[in-house]
Amino acid sequence: MSDCINEYIARGNYIFPPAASLRLSIDLAEYVFRAAPKTSFVIGCGYPIAESGATLTHAAALMLASGLLNIDRLLERGLAIDDIAPRVGFNIHVGLDFFPEIAKFRALRRLWARIMKEKIRRKASQFFALQVWARHGRLRAHRTAAGKQHYQGYGCCNVRCAWWGPFTQRFFFDEALAIPTEKSAHIALATQQILAYETGIPDVVDPLGGSYYVETLTDRIEKEILDYLGEIDNQGGLMKAIETGWVRREIALSAYTKQKEIDSGQRIVVGVNKFVSGEKPSYQIHRADPAAGKEMIRRVQNLRKERDNAAVQRSLEKLREAARGKANLVPILSMRWRAMQLSKTSAMPLSVFSVDGNRPS
Repeated sequence: MSDCINEYIARGNYIFPPAASLRLSIDLAEYVFRAAPKTSFVIGCGYPIAESGATLTHAAALMLASGLLNIDRLLERGLAIDDIAPRVGFNIHVGLDFFPEIAKFRALRRLWARIMKEKIRRKASQFFALQVWARHGRLRAHRTAAGKQHYQGYGCCNVRCAWWGPFTQRFFFDEALAIPTEKSAHIALATQQILAYETGIPDVVDPLGGSYYVETLTDRIEKEILDYLGEIDNQGGLMKAIETGWVRREIALSAYTKQKEIDSGQRIVVGVNKFVSGEKPSYQIHRADPAAGKEMIRRVQNLRKERDNAAVQRSLEKLREAARGKANLVPILSMRWRAMQLSKTSAMPLSVFSVDGNRPS
């Protein structure tokens, strides 16, 4: 995945400022596109944006804006759109609002095809297909905490939204708590298999196409996504909207509104604020072996004692010099990494970061 933008919009797991992080992200994407021609990239991640509280259309628009920003930066590096388009895709959120979710997928497919036609100006369909990795979401943590009485039906509804869109997705009911267990993974796989081989859903492409309601809803959502993309442009583009805090304020407002609706009972969440069974949650959570963590710490400590630390400092200085320029840093990072054998969380990222003159809070 080469989308760092969602970290600044939603997740908050970042070290660098937005511009510096985007540079590294594009460096990685450019390097892989040139060196590994069979590799595909996720260039827009809408899942954490929606899970942070963004509305359906706002999350879709921000995801598209992020992807288009990545494509524009890759084009500036001299890559051809013909090489980029068939190899990029999106990580898309799937909620429970059945018909709007299906309409959202249909709208995104149309929008993406239109955008790619304008950029490529060809008729070859392989350039216009929207490639996605769909993930279930919305209130997963609430449902997990409320108990397990509804997770089978919940997952099936989520997956059907994606399939009738039509896309596929996965469903792990305990992902809000930890890495999925073997049981959770088996249920996720079995759900996909049942839908694939017993329901007949994959036999028809876009089975709801032609429905007056679905077509009208698709048109409406497509327009709302386009309108919000226009609002992002009016803010000076996605990067500017992130840096000024506009995007975070938009998401915070919609998240606050949703939570008020849940607290008041206006928005029903089965098992959370209605039809609560009283069953005490009971889960077998995946837990990592503490011995594995201690072993990794020991190995890193030994490495730092035994390596040539003077050579490490020389390599870091060369990396800082390269970061001050415009060269792609991935080949340089790879060579320095092999030479220094540094851990991911030690001096390597901080040495690049120091070029910007700021440090993470």
